[in-house]
This record gives sequence, structure tokens and C-alpha cells, in this order.
Amino acid sequence: MNFDIAVVAFPDGTVRNLNPTEFYAIPLGDRIQLLTGKRITFRRNSETISPMDALKKK
Repeated sequence: MNFDIAVVAFPDGTVRNLNPTEFYAIPLGDRIQLLTGKRITFRRNSETISPMDALKKK
């Protein structure tokens, strides 16, 4: 994985830090909505990275 933590702001207002396994456990349609709704940020080594960098294959 290219990211350590996905910080997700859910529609109900809760914010969760998800590791890659937890992030990929979210159904694909929901992940797409989070990305297109700009409700998710990705971090690697405590720095924010772009979704493109976070999700591209190594």
C-alpha cells in the first residue's frame, strides 16, 4: 500500500483513521463516494499525499 492512514469524514460527521486493510474493506461504491465527495485524505509517514499517489499500485 502507498499510504499508512486514510482519514475518513463520514456523512454522519464522524472521522475515523483507517489502515489500508480497513479502507479496502469499505465497499467499492462507498470508497468512490468518499473520494469524489472529497471526504477522505491519505497520509504516509505523517504527511498528506494525493489520492492518486495513495491508490496507485506499487
